[in-house]
Amino acid sequence: MYEHEGVPLYGYVSHPKVSEATQEIADRYLGSNSNNYDLVRALYFFVFIDPEIVSDGKFVKPVELELTEEMTEPFSKHELSDEGCNVGRIFSTNEEEKGEYLVWLVHGGQYEGKEGIESCLLFAAAASAGIWLGDFPALDPRDLRQLLDRMLLE
Repeated sequence: MYEHEGVPLYGYVSHPKVSEATQEIADRYLGSNSNNYDLVRALYFFVFIDPEIVSDGKFVKPVELELTEEMTEPFSKHELSDEGCNVGRIFSTNEEEKGEYLVWLVHGGQYEGKEGIESCLLFAAAASAGIWLGDFPALDPRDLRQLLDRMLLE
């Protein structure tokens, strides 16, 4: 678990290098250091990355984690890819909280270098900042970082 000062980041990352990349991306893009105050940020960002976290398209809770149903409910209803990136944005259905949302990322693929997982994290960080990058699915992490730097930090 990692609670960040901007958008709170919760979850579980099994590989230390991926955990390091997750925290670095959170510090850079989810924090209060963004200069773009027009963006509506997510209330929460849930990240679960582990090769054994998805089985037969369903989320598998790590044994050592105590997760509430509230934490896993947003993505537990979705068919998840066992091989890679799953990102979603859930909008509040509460009338008093219109416009508020949370973002989740579940990655059940093997760790074979951080580039693929880093791209997934950057897309999810963009979604957490209220930025839709669906038109840019083929960007590599370096280009995604440059795009996010321009949109959030300049």
